[in-house]
Amino acid sequence: MRELKMNGGLFSHTVTDGGSPVNFKAINPVVHSLKNGLTVIAVEKHNHPSVVLSGWLKAGSIRDVEGKRGLANITVKMLIKGTRKYTWQQIAEELESLGAHIWTWCSCDFCGVGLRCLPKHFDRCLSILSDVLTQPSFPKEEFVKCKSRIVTELRTWDDNPWVVAKKVLLRLLYPETHPYRYFPEGEVEDIEGLNVDELREFHSRWYLPHMTTFAIVGDISCDEVFSSVERHFSGWNVGDKPVDDEKVEDPQPQPPRFEVRTISDRSQAVVMLGQLCISRSNPDYYALNVFNCILGGSAGIGRLFNRVRGIEGLAYSVYSSISTHLCRGTFTVAAGVAPESVKRAIESMRHQISAMFTDEPPTYEELSDAINYIVGSFAFSIETNGGIANAIARAYSMGLGVDYINRRCEIYRSITLEQVIEAARKHINPDALSIAVAGAWSGEL
Repeated sequence: MRELKMNGGLFSHTVTDGGSPVNFKAINPVVHSLKNGLTVIAVEKHNHPSVVLSGWLKAGSIRDVEGKRGLANITVKMLIKGTRKYTWQQIAEELESLGAHIWTWCSCDFCGVGLRCLPKHFDRCLSILSDVLTQPSFPKEEFVKCKSRIVTELRTWDDNPWVVAKKVLLRLLYPETHPYRYFPEGEVEDIEGLNVDELREFHSRWYLPHMTTFAIVGDISCDEVFSSVERHFSGWNVGDKPVDDEKVEDPQPQPPRFEVRTISDRSQAVVMLGQLCISRSNPDYYALNVFNCILGGSAGIGRLFNRVRGIEGLAYSVYSSISTHLCRGTFTVAAGVAPESVKRAIESMRHQISAMFTDEPPTYEELSDAINYIVGSFAFSIETNGGIANAIARAYSMGLGVDYINRRCEIYRSITLEQVIEAARKHINPDALSIAVAGAWSGEL
């Protein structure tokens, strides 16, 4: 029997093969909706004097249009660069005096804001966050600086084989007009062509309360949370803005293709094999995630690591992944290899995938190890207030339900070996994998 011990925080139990967690402490999220549609989920945790807010908005790079890739990302970055009331310096000084922190982020489907503060400062910090989120001024001087930083970052990526290989693979898998074809950070030419008015228009179009979820966790009562949110966000109105969210169509699979990007002065090459897979809402996601863990999980679990790297010595690092998006994401196998090992590494990775369907199907021991790892790593990720808030906001925004964090362990524990194999056969085709190679290699397959 293999065991994974988890102590403290939200969990305090030992996860064992085939069994249910012992002494699982379920959380009790309380949901409140404002009249303007803003959803607030609060969880009281009084074992640490802090409060964390995780805010998710359906305004990620999926809202970018052709010629303006990166607009969603720069818009959310600019939120903390000044509002109609405060300069960015005033915001920074106020937060520092309160020992608080506000941050922003952007992904394909969502963008977001975060807040961490002491309970006694929560109401004041929420007032600042309200101003940041709903009343940004997008000052031109800061906009120019922000554009420059993003462009510099994008250009430095051009000599990073891992980034280049991923960029190439996405272009092989998604059609030109689909937003998942591009990184949220955008394209250099598009970023350089943006102006402040386009940020204001994007903010007005997509930053809407009914498309926003706040998860707030910490040493504060739910009543205090809801009262503060009502006070500072009830005036955030939709007005004549659209009520319904615009959907992006699922991409159709492309024929398998192969592309190489040679990067000089590099000692290794990065190989990525991939295909379109499923959306996060697909019921097969959980079984397929277990398959992915068995194939490309960490040392001691994943076949790719143990065999391609460990036994064959073909890769410095190797893994597989399934991206989780609102639309169809990707199944990817990636490795960093010596130039002379590129072809053999591709053959070996393909063989490991194919073997899962033929002569070496997953075993019950691998199933148990993979589920224990998935359950255990999630438990560790939600030991903090921030981890819990982010997990709840993400789950709710993805349509998984407010109670997902409590159901997740049972979902994985109920998965059978037959379900894992069936899901993999249904959604992964070893013969339909496109291949991207970047770095110190210029050969052909």
